[in-house]
This record gives sequence, structure tokens and C-alpha cells, in this order.
Amino acid sequence: MEGEPFRFLDLPGEIRNAIYEIILCSFEPASPPESYGKRLNKIQTGRVQEVYHGICPAMHSIETTILCTSKEVHREAYDVMVKKNQFMQVRITNLSISELLVASQVPIVTLDRGHADQFQGYMLRIELSAVPDVPDMSDDEDRWDEEDRLDEEQRILDEEQRLLDEELRLLDEEDHLAEEERLVDEEERLDEERVYNPTLQAFPAAHGSYFSFMILGRDCGAFCQMLSEADIYADQFSSKVNIVLFLEPWNLDISEYKARITELYTTKRQEALLEPFRTQLRGFSNVEIDDRVSRELREAVIEEVKKSPWGNPRKILKDMNDAEALEGQFYQDGRVTEASERWVTAISDIRRMRLSKLWRAIVLEGGPDFVDRLTEIYFKLLFNSVQNLMRILKASLENKAVVTTVGDVISSNLNELNSLRYVDECQWIPSEEQIVQMYVTQAQCWRLVGNPNKVADAMDWINWANQLKPGDAEIEMEKSAVKKWWRRVYFEEGLSDSEGSDYYEGSNNFVYIEEPDIDYDEEYY
Repeated sequence: MEGEPFRFLDLPGEIRNAIYEIILCSFEPASPPESYGKRLNKIQTGRVQEVYHGICPAMHSIETTILCTSKEVHREAYDVMVKKNQFMQVRITNLSISELLVASQVPIVTLDRGHADQFQGYMLRIELSAVPDVPDMSDDEDRWDEEDRLDEEQRILDEEQRLLDEELRLLDEEDHLAEEERLVDEEERLDEERVYNPTLQAFPAAHGSYFSFMILGRDCGAFCQMLSEADIYADQFSSKVNIVLFLEPWNLDISEYKARITELYTTKRQEALLEPFRTQLRGFSNVEIDDRVSRELREAVIEEVKKSPWGNPRKILKDMNDAEALEGQFYQDGRVTEASERWVTAISDIRRMRLSKLWRAIVLEGGPDFVDRLTEIYFKLLFNSVQNLMRILKASLENKAVVTTVGDVISSNLNELNSLRYVDECQWIPSEEQIVQMYVTQAQCWRLVGNPNKVADAMDWINWANQLKPGDAEIEMEKSAVKKWWRRVYFEEGLSDSEGSDYYEGSNNFVYIEEPDIDYDEEYY
């Protein structure tokens, strides 16, 4: 009847649910997940501006005020929100994964630890922590006693923390602010005093304090892909991280106006939630799943995740030989993008393999011949990648961002190439010609990037190349160009008043040498 107030709850349930979904589930579509290979491929093809340098927020147009309308509306809306978005919490203890989050661009709903911990509505909680590196204490009973003492202190502090959380929850609305400040101070004290067993310190490659963040269920696959590549960023990450998965990690004392979603955890739903871990993680030896999941499914997922991501050594060599041949053909045909994709995929696969804990077992199975052949393939792939990047560098000298980024990748790859000559298990060494090309390329890279701190290094590398191949025209041209750069740095920086001498900063002291005779009208790129 005209003039009567509009009653939202009089609308049919289907319409109310559609409204809740529009208001509370409007996240922008996620971009395709980034990977180590994709990031390198952007650099390989000169698209440096597309490389991300910050954590990716999950963009949305959500408005939560409808949750404050009434208990009934709150219950209905909250139910739609958590079921549609399938929020997941990630808790990190004693690890640092910020570099992984930036590289992978996994969309983050919130990085606020307080908000992430207070939210009640997660479908899954993912806990990552450093695996204890426990030394042999069989002959040291005192250490066992110390372990027990530290565990007891940890238990007491955890209980204090639980009581503080409970006290915060029960504070009255009107006078809790001052009391909350005291409790927060107390919580900070507990964080500072929290006892960590000295054998539980994180490994050097990935360390940090506790933090918590929220992601969407749709992005769990991207998160698992990020973890699968973590060995590239943190040495042996896959064997030194503990992963624990909890389904329906809600507080037992959840408010009556929030609907529980226990009925959603059917076997099919459990399988769907664990599918990204089961299909994308390999070589992770420390994974636990809580007992809400059926024993059969738990054991199957854990077994899959523990498997090696690589086949036997013979298959590894075949795959890498095929990749090298295909990228070479693509490059000759002018299909640089396809060639680059093959380079970065093969390079990232070999890097992951060599940096994982499984590498030793692969070496033992494959033997010295396998290591030699894989190292030779890896050298060729890396150097082909470097040569392509040098082409991009020379074509982008007016773009400082491209020059700096590409130059850093070239230097990193060349440094890795140089280190391949000193792999313990490997008898293969690059030819003298390959070493010369490596030295010349590095000197030229530093010169084109133009960092004055590298002028002495550039002269060292070009001199090493000249010693191995004296009288070579290409080396002489590059040496002349490096000398010209050297003199330019000398005059611009005003590093010495001595005439007839030049300057460079060595590793430990200042060195004066005779100024080279250079044609200063010469340009060489």
C-alpha cells in the first residue's frame, strides 16, 4: 500500500541473496597469475614496464554496512559472503615471503594482521612455518631438559595469550578503550618474550616474524604456484617449510547471528579445496592436514605433494635437450617471443632443481655424466638468454628503467654462468671461446649500463678476455670503449689531480695506472 515503509526482508530470499552477492562479493577479476618464468620472459622481450614491484591488492567495490542492519540480515548476508568468496587465511611464522608475494602477484584481500585474525568465516587456513633444524642431542641430556623447559614456558605464554584474547572480547563497550590499550601493551610484551627454541630459528634464505593475511578461494591456485617456485628465491624452501592446512578454522564460540558452514564440507568440497595443493605442489616433505578431512584423502594429498616434480635423470636430459633445440629453431626463425618462453621455462626448471633438496638424490641417480650434460645444456640456455638480453639492452639505451633492469638480469645470469665452472660434482667446463664471450659480454654490459662503480670491474673482465685471446678485433674494440668510459668517469668524478694517470676503485684500495692511449672520437656499441 502506498506510503508504507519498504521492508527488505519481505523480498524473496533469492532476490535478497542476489543483492548480498552484488554488495559483498564484487571483487574485480584476477589477472592471470604471475610466475618466475613470466617475469623473466617480460624482461627477455623488453617489456620491463610490465614487471611488478609491489604486492597486488584484491580490488573490489564491497560495501559492508548492510551487515549492521539486523541480526537476521547479518546472518543471511554473511552466509552469502563467505560461501561465495571462500576466504582463506594465510599465517606465516618465522618466514619471509614478501619477495614471493611481489613476484607472484597473488591478490591479497588484506595484509592487516588484526583484521585477518579477527575475521570469522574462512573456508581454509594455511599455516607456514620454518621446519626445526634439530641437532643431534643423543649425548647431551641437559639439552633435552632445556627443550622441555622451553616448551613449558611456551605453553604458559600461549595460555596467557589466550586469556588476554578472551579478556579483550568480554570488555564492555563503553570503557574498553583504556583497558584495551593496557592489554595491547601486555600483548606486545608477550610477543617480545615469546620463547623460541634456539633450534627453531628459520633458515637464512627465508626468515621473519609472524604475520597474517587473507586471500580469496579463487586465488588459492596462484598461491600454490607461488609456493612451487619458492626454491628459486629461498634455498631449499620446499624442504624447510612446514605447511599445515585447517578446514573450517572458525572459533567455537562464534556469534549466534553468524551462520556456520559445516554442511559445506562435503567430500567433494574438501577435494576441491585441496586440489591446488595436490596438483601444484611437489617436493614438499612437511605437510599436515587437520582431521576434519577424511584419512584417505589426507594421505593421498600428502603423498602427492611429497613426490618429486622431476622424472628420472634420463627424462630430464631429454626434456632439456628438446627445449634447447626448439628455442634455437624459434630464434633462428625470428620467433623471439616463443624462443624466450622456452629459455625461461627451461632455465627456471633447472634452477629449481639445483636449489631443491632433491638435487642430491637426482645427482646420485644420474651420476657424473648426467651432471656434466645438464650443466652444459644449462650454460647454453643461460648464455643464449644473455645474448638476447644484450640485444634488448643495446636497443633501449635511452630508457634508463629498461637499461637498469635488463643490465641487472644480464649480470646475474653471467655470474651464475661463471659459477658453473666450480660446481663440485661437475667435470664439464666451458670452452675457452665461451669464457672469452662471457668476459666480453659482461664488460660491455657494465659499460652500457653506465654505473661508474663497475668501471674497474669492466676493465678487469675485458683484460681477462684479452689475455685468453690476444689481438682479437672485437676484444680490442670493446677494450677501447671501456677505456674511454673509464676516462670519462675519471674526469666527471674528479677522482685524481695526477696527470697522465687514471683511477679506479678496487676491492680494497685506490689504484693509479698509466692512462691508456685512446681515440676519444670513437664510439662502440
